[in-house]
Amino acid sequence: MNNFTYRTNEEKENLEAILRQRQRKFNTQQWVARGIMLFIAISVFLYAANHTYYTTFDGYVSVDQNKVRAPFDIYLDSIFVHTGDIVYPGDTLYSYYAMSTMIEAANPNREIEVISSNRSLVIKQQEALRQISVLKVQIAELQKQIALENHNISLGLSSNSHRLDLERQLKEAQAKLRSLQNEYYMYGNIINDMPTYMVNNRHNSTMMIFDNLRSGLTHAGVAYNICSDSAIIVNVLSPSHTILFQKEDIITSQHLNLESNNLGIIAYVPVEKMHRITLDTHAEIKVNEEFVFTAKVTALGLRTEEIPEQLRSYFAKKNTAIIAGLEIDPGQQLPFWCLASGLPVDIRIKNSDTWRVKTHDKNYLWYITGKGVSKGFPNIDSIGETIDMVDTKPKVVPDTVPSDSLTPATAPAAATPAAATKPATATKPAATATPATAKPAAAAKPATAAK
Repeated sequence: MNNFTYRTNEEKENLEAILRQRQRKFNTQQWVARGIMLFIAISVFLYAANHTYYTTFDGYVSVDQNKVRAPFDIYLDSIFVHTGDIVYPGDTLYSYYAMSTMIEAANPNREIEVISSNRSLVIKQQEALRQISVLKVQIAELQKQIALENHNISLGLSSNSHRLDLERQLKEAQAKLRSLQNEYYMYGNIINDMPTYMVNNRHNSTMMIFDNLRSGLTHAGVAYNICSDSAIIVNVLSPSHTILFQKEDIITSQHLNLESNNLGIIAYVPVEKMHRITLDTHAEIKVNEEFVFTAKVTALGLRTEEIPEQLRSYFAKKNTAIIAGLEIDPGQQLPFWCLASGLPVDIRIKNSDTWRVKTHDKNYLWYITGKGVSKGFPNIDSIGETIDMVDTKPKVVPDTVPSDSLTPATAPAAATPAAATKPATATKPAATATPATAKPAAAAKPATAAK
C-alpha cells in the first residue's frame, strides 16, 4: 500500500495522450528509417545494375586547335580580332613589322641608302669625266699622227695602210668619247633630281622609326596576316605593340570544320578492363545529363598514357592506361561547346556486347612471334593460307627444317625433324582448340605464344 498512487481521470487522460504522441513519433521514425533504407537499397541496386550492364571509362574530346604563330621576329602592331569572334577566309587577323627591317633602318652606324647611292653616282661621274679627258688627249694625238701620215704619203715616204689604221682608231675614240659624255650628263641629271632633304637629313629614317611607326617612311613596311579558313577565335595570347620572336604564339583558333581537324574521343582503358572493349565496339558518350551521343571504337592500344591524378582510383596500383580512339557517329546534332578540345566525358559500353565474346573471337590485332601481325585470332595450322598476315621482318629458316612446318610458338633452333613432320600432336585438333584448353605449344594462347 506504500507504493499506491491515486490518479485522477484527468491525469489518466494526459498519460494516454502522451503515450499516443510517443507512438506517433515512433511510427514516424520507423517510416523515415524505412525510407532511408529503401533509398539506400535502390541506390545500391541501381549502382550494381548500372555497373553490371555498363562499363564506364573516363575520357575527353580530342580535336586539333590551330595556333597562329609569328613567322619570324616581328613587332606586333595591331590585332583586329577578339576572343569569341568568328572569322572567314580573307579576314585580317593582325598587322606587324619585320624586326630585321626595323633594326636595319634604326642602326645609327648604317649609312642611308640614298646617301650611299648619291656618293656612288658622284664617283661614277668623276670617273667618266677623267676618261673623257684622257680620250680627248688621245683623239688630239691621233689627229696629229694622221696629219703627219698625210704629209709622208704626199712625199712618197709611207703607204696608205697605216693612215687607214689611224683613222679607224680615231673613229673608235670619238665614239667612246660621245658615249662617256652622255653618261656624264646622265649622272649629273640624276644627282640634281635627288631631293636634298633625303641626302642631308638622316634623322627622318633612323631612330624615329620606333617612335612613329605609322609615318610615311615606314608605312610601306607594314604586313598583314590573313585568315585562311573559317574559324572561331579561342584565345588572343599577345597584346598589340609587342615584340615577338619566331614561332611565338599570337592567336589560338578553332576551325569550324571539326572533321578536318581530327575530331574524336580519347578513352582511358585500364588493363584489367580491356576485355570490355574491342574494335568496332559501339559506345555512348555522356557529356552531362542532357547531352549524350554515340561513337565507335576505331583504334585500340596504339599507345599508353598516364591517367590524370583527379581520375585515378585510390585502390588502383597501376596509373597507366591503354588509349582507345573513338569516332563520333555521323548525323548527330550537338552544341559546339560539347566538342571543345579537352572536354572530359564518360564513355559507356554495354557489357552485353562483349561478355559472350571469347578472347580469340575479339577484333584485336594479334602479333605472332616470327610471323608478323594478323587481323583476327590466327589459326596456327593455316598460317599464311587463311588469314591476312603482315610480315614485319625477313624469315630466317634453317636448311634442316622445312619452312612450312614452323609454328609461332616453336623457335627454329628448337625445331627437330620429328616436330617438323608433326606440328600439331595435341589431344584436340589445333583448328578447334581454344586459348584456354589448348595444350600443345602450337595451339597455345597468345600470351604463351609471345613467350
